[in-house]
Amino acid sequence: MSSQRLFDIIFAFFALKLLCPIFLVIAMLIKLTSRGPVFFRQKRMGFNQKEFIIYKFRTMYDGTGRPGVDLISQKDSRITSVGRFLRRSRLDELPQFWNVLRGEMSVVGPRPYEVTSAHTLNAQLPRAVLRYTVRPGITGLAQIHGRRGKQLTDMKSDIEHDLAYLNGQSLTQDIVICLKTLPVLLDGRGI
Repeated sequence: MSSQRLFDIIFAFFALKLLCPIFLVIAMLIKLTSRGPVFFRQKRMGFNQKEFIIYKFRTMYDGTGRPGVDLISQKDSRITSVGRFLRRSRLDELPQFWNVLRGEMSVVGPRPYEVTSAHTLNAQLPRAVLRYTVRPGITGLAQIHGRRGKQLTDMKSDIEHDLAYLNGQSLTQDIVICLKTLPVLLDGRGI
């Protein structure tokens, strides 16, 4: 087992254990304010271009998502009031620690794109396929630099950050990125 995988397992295990009370509060708020499941599930492209199901807290009204690439703005009327807070604070991402424990994701790495977006990006930017030589992450260089690409131009910038991460990948770099993620979250830029 690699040192990065061991780091992922330990980090995710303790994160899930410590965050359990927050998970319960978020789950209750979601259930009290809108109908539908607590969790949102979506196919994403992962390590070696293998598809997996990512888990997030549901932030939109049930049944309002659209198939394929569904760009959502902060003012989208499909987002619930609780969902707006979860998205802004990035608390909707917390269930991904389960993906980390399962080995589908790492704590740090390139963000996984929805499958249709990933195929489009791979066709338009051939270097993008290099992202799939590592597990996708909850946070990464693009996220600590304030990027959350939804448009192709943003995604191109994200790819450059992802490739820089791959070139310098180490456990030390992962720890530094984790430490830099917290201030990004606290100043409202989100990951």
